[in-house]
Amino acid sequence: MPYRTLQATLRQQLPGVVMMSAGRITDPAEAQTLLDHNEADLIGLGRALVADPAWPIKSATGRTYDIRYCVSCNTCWDTMITHRLPMACINNPRVAWVDEVDWWPTQKVEKQKRIVVVGAGLAGMEAAWVAAARGHNVTVLSKGSEPGGKARLRTHLDGGEEVSSVYDYQTTAAQRAGVKFVGGITAQLKDVIALKPDSVVLATGSEMVKPEWLP
Repeated sequence: MPYRTLQATLRQQLPGVVMMSAGRITDPAEAQTLLDHNEADLIGLGRALVADPAWPIKSATGRTYDIRYCVSCNTCWDTMITHRLPMACINNPRVAWVDEVDWWPTQKVEKQKRIVVVGAGLAGMEAAWVAAARGHNVTVLSKGSEPGGKARLRTHLDGGEEVSSVYDYQTTAAQRAGVKFVGGITAQLKDVIALKPDSVVLATGSEMVKPEWLP
C-alpha cells in the first residue's frame, strides 16, 4: 500500500469527505486494515480484479486462500499500451473469458487417464491442477522439493516476493483437485514409465528472464 501515509494525511485534512483508498491493495486483510483504522471509506481495486474478478466474492465468503493475487507486475496494461495486444495477466490465464469469474472445471472427462507432469513450475502446475479437476489421475514429478520451479528464484530478488502467490494458488488448487506431488526427483525415463501414464506433460523448458534493472 504505497500511498497509505499520503491518504492518511489527506483523511485528516478533509474531514467529512468520503475517501477511497487505492494503489497496490491486493489482499483483503490489507483492505480491511484501512477500513478498521478509519483511513478510508471505500477500497478501490483495479489490477487485483484483473488477476481474480472473484476477489470480492472470495473475500466475503472467507476464501482468501483461493484468490489469484495480483503481483503488481503491470503486464495487464503493458500488453495493451506498449504492445497493442489484448489484456493479459501472468496469474489469470482466462482474462476476459465469459466464464472467468470464480472458474473451476465443471465438465468432467468421459474417460479418466493417468497423466504425469514433469516439472512443477507455473506451466506444469497449471496443467496439473486443471487436468485433475477435470477428472484425470495426475502425478507431478519435480526436481525441487516444493512447487514453483524457477519462479521461486524470482521471489528472492527485490520486489519479487509476491510472485509466490502464483504457485501458492496453484498448489492449493492442485491439493483440492487431488494431484499427487513427488518432489526431490530428477525424473528419468524409467521413473515416468513406472507410473504407466497415458499421457505425459513435459514442463521443464522455461528459462528465467532477468529483470532489466539487475546487473
